[in-house]
Amino acid sequence: MTAPVPIPRFDTISDYHRYWSVCVPVLSINPRFLHIALDLCNTCNLRCSFCYLSLPAFRGKAIFLTAESIHRHLQHLLPFTRRLCLSCGYEPLASPHFTEILSSLAPYHIPQLDLVTNATLLSEDKIEAIIKNGVQTLRFSLDAADKTTYESMRHGACFETVIANIKRLAVRKKELGSRTPSLAMIVVLMQSTLHQLKDLVDLAKELGVASITMQHLIPFPGLHMEAQVITEKDAAPYDALIGPLHEYAQKNRIFLSAPNPFHPNPPRLDGWLLPLRSRASRLCQAIVNAQMNPSQNMQDITYGIINHGLRLVRRAYCPAHPFCRNPFNYIIMTPEGRAKACPYLDDAWLKVFDSGMPLTSVFLGDEYQALRQIMMDGGPHPAPCLKCPDCQLLNTKKRI
Repeated sequence: MTAPVPIPRFDTISDYHRYWSVCVPVLSINPRFLHIALDLCNTCNLRCSFCYLSLPAFRGKAIFLTAESIHRHLQHLLPFTRRLCLSCGYEPLASPHFTEILSSLAPYHIPQLDLVTNATLLSEDKIEAIIKNGVQTLRFSLDAADKTTYESMRHGACFETVIANIKRLAVRKKELGSRTPSLAMIVVLMQSTLHQLKDLVDLAKELGVASITMQHLIPFPGLHMEAQVITEKDAAPYDALIGPLHEYAQKNRIFLSAPNPFHPNPPRLDGWLLPLRSRASRLCQAIVNAQMNPSQNMQDITYGIINHGLRLVRRAYCPAHPFCRNPFNYIIMTPEGRAKACPYLDDAWLKVFDSGMPLTSVFLGDEYQALRQIMMDGGPHPAPCLKCPDCQLLNTKKRI
């Protein structure tokens, strides 16, 4: 059996990207290749029935990152960042430094600056900061279309307040002549809300929402939500609902992403056309989108064409075994000073860093290096990888 070949270490992000995009083309050649998920604080103003933050064990002393601390940790990574998501578990609008942080991020011109929120704290000054500082997408949680059901799940929230806040954001966007942020709705699928999904599409249309993402409930131990999970035994009603729901959302010009049916229908004869239509649509959008910086627009198109041409090279160099790109381009950072490559990895793969430590040293450090070595060697994979609910462990020869 051939011994594993140690992968090289690097001192700078530019050298790292050059190797993993050219020498071993795991990554895109676009220098903005990083995806960062960042919690601005470790608290939330709600206690949702299905969220682990409802448990007393997860309520500690509140910690709030400042613009200065974020700059200290991320200043060498942000110029290489493609997507920055503000929130990976907590409520970003609960931070007293929210508007200051957004202002400090604006000079980096991050192509995809996303905000995930429950929208209950969306005040006038925060709306102004969101629109004026380059937030591309605001994703808000709304799991039910009526007040009673919504408030029974999201304890501490007011249904009317959330709806009014989203409408106020839409009005202010129009007043400022801005097309961003686009609005996206996040829906946790549960037994008690399946009958409201069509009503949620109607509500999304009323609010000016561009897309809806529906996801299955993953029950957390101790919350007793197992009965609300949609499982194989619910295949018949779920499968009968989800197909027409996609058509209804498309009719209302809303993009709907939902878990696949348990027993999907055979593919249609024109199914091979769908990927081509999708790629053509994205190319046209990149060309005509007036919100994009012209130079950035041309860069994205150029990198896209080159990456498309490198597909055969990627297939030759990338591993044939199960493989995940998260250790190569993904960072999760929490206010407590913790960083890792995936939310499902356990503490054995967690890196604790101090307040003066740049995250560059974490991303190029031992924990990330060990995960990359595992991915290139084909194992042995950490246990969380083998049961990842997001199915990120994939075969790159089939998927690139």
